[in-house]
Amino acid sequence: MADQQIGPYRLVRRLGRGGFADVWLAERDGPGGFHRQVALKLVVASHGDGDQEGDALRADALLREARLVSWLDDPAIVAVEAAEAEDDFIWMAMEYCDGGSLTSLLRRMTRHGLPMPPAVAVRIARDVARALAAAHRLVSPDGQQLCIVHRDLKPGNVLLTRAGDTKVCDFGIAKATDDTNITGTGMLKGTAGYVAPELWHDVRAFSSASDAFALGTLLVELITLQRLHAGGAMPMIFRRITEGTGADDAAQAAPYLPAAVPLLIDLLQRDPARRLDDLAVAAARLDELLATLPPVAEPALLLDVLDHLDGRGRRPKSLPARVGHAWHVLLQQALGVDVPMVPGPAGR
Repeated sequence: MADQQIGPYRLVRRLGRGGFADVWLAERDGPGGFHRQVALKLVVASHGDGDQEGDALRADALLREARLVSWLDDPAIVAVEAAEAEDDFIWMAMEYCDGGSLTSLLRRMTRHGLPMPPAVAVRIARDVARALAAAHRLVSPDGQQLCIVHRDLKPGNVLLTRAGDTKVCDFGIAKATDDTNITGTGMLKGTAGYVAPELWHDVRAFSSASDAFALGTLLVELITLQRLHAGGAMPMIFRRITEGTGADDAAQAAPYLPAAVPLLIDLLQRDPARRLDDLAVAAARLDELLATLPPVAEPALLLDVLDHLDGRGRRPKSLPARVGHAWHVLLQQALGVDVPMVPGPAGR
């Protein structure tokens, strides 16, 4: 389908595949040299196979997601540019994040044997917390107070930009806590290793607290580069999540970043009533934690380093003076060359 025209966009290459839609890198050109890249979420309509009802459901889901995200006007959430249901295609054009997903970042660091700089982990988690807090505090255009719960927070739904920004995407199964149209299908929504314990017993029990549990799980993975509740069949994941404790989970991160343990315990409480569910507060606590950590390189430089290690031709630039000595040594070991530090306000 590359080079095919979808609405005003030309498909370039597929970026990924989801449950019912593909995501493509697409381009739009206009007069005066206008050029814009977007991520196009695309569903191909069926023809003559009796799935017209499925088409209607998919179109409704995609357009609902577009409407919802258009209300979530926050810099830490992937923005929606346009959406349309045509005869052959149902599509949604979104902001393109050129740094890839957090899944990709974690895999690349593991492959090259690089530890995650704690300040980078905390910064990413803080930005995710801000995005979720914005969704939980959303007010609709008609003034209705909503609490939009993402329900599928995981590394694949956190994107990075080359500028070092973090953005949450894919609100396809997000729900408002007071949505009276929710049907009790009994099907667990989300990705098993990140689903809060209360949802394993009642899929309708989602709340801001269930997103908080996913954030805590994600933060442990960022710090340790290991999935917290991974491995084994579904019953094993179920037992680890429902029978474990927040203290047990937080202990996994203690050897890497002991200062994060109190917050992790609060986010990973099994009882949602005891869990820290105000993610604006969680973001503030992450900001406080970030201020105590030695200044290190930001995600943008980390992406450059990984590109160099992957042989993609992008070489890291000289390091600014705020980069700590430990991070400087790590980069030199990873690259096998001396990366020069440049003078800054505080000297070399």
